[in-house]
Amino acid sequence: MLKFSIIIPTYRRRDLLRSCLESCVRQEQPAHEIIVVDDASPDDTATMVRTEFPEVISLRLEQNSGPATARNRGIAAASGDVIVFTDDDCLLPPDFLVRLADGYQSCPDIAGAGGYLEAPEELLSHNPYAQYDYYMTHTVYGFGPQPVVGGLECPAGGTHSMSYRSRVLAEVGGFDESFSSPGGEDADLKVRVVACGYSLLYVPVKVVHRRLYNFRDFWRQYFAHGRGSPVYQRKHGGAGQGGGRRSFVVRVGGRVLGLVPDLFRIGPRLTLLKIVAGVAGFAGKVYEVRRRAH
Repeated sequence: MLKFSIIIPTYRRRDLLRSCLESCVRQEQPAHEIIVVDDASPDDTATMVRTEFPEVISLRLEQNSGPATARNRGIAAASGDVIVFTDDDCLLPPDFLVRLADGYQSCPDIAGAGGYLEAPEELLSHNPYAQYDYYMTHTVYGFGPQPVVGGLECPAGGTHSMSYRSRVLAEVGGFDESFSSPGGEDADLKVRVVACGYSLLYVPVKVVHRRLYNFRDFWRQYFAHGRGSPVYQRKHGGAGQGGGRRSFVVRVGGRVLGLVPDLFRIGPRLTLLKIVAGVAGFAGKVYEVRRRAH
């Protein structure tokens, strides 16, 4: 039987982490080990983990370095055959490890397997931010009801609900720590794994995302994604690497035309959120380019 090591990077989200850990310790197939890497949280996160979850391995970084560095610290300490990644604002379903184990058994040649992330069911009927995430997850990224085996076309890969064989992570060198914010480091890892000739498996199992689903949180999410894009594009190529005004004008002009069919396909409310997401992502990219230039 495969041994699963769960790694959770965390920063200043003690109460969300508590719920995440409760979902991890209640797995139908127990994890070989659960490792929390505290990314120098200024609160008492480390104390909470030690006192409330004594069975969990608790590590702490001396300075805030981002989730890529935190996950690499966890990988170095892990002893499982498969390393499972999730985030501190996620809830794993009780059968999550069972579903992953079944996937590795049915597809023994895969390097990794993962599920998908979605808002709590009670928010999907009325919360526009949850509905936008649902649209992105199932329509844009292609997470569906059937398993998928493949390379880059396989939708699995997000570190909220992803796992890799430990030997594969060692082969590719883990996460690239030049990604200093949460955005792009998981896509970069997926590209490097697939480039080595490996396949991945998407398992249709839902991990619940417990973020706030309000405007401020929505903006921060896509701003963070934008911060990761310059590093990713520098490594793997892609259009729009510049962060200047001309790039912004060209990008906006090209996308405005694409918004017209969106008004009919997803409605005005989600179309507006798509615009906000694009602006937030561009703002994050500009911020990161200027920060690295100085």
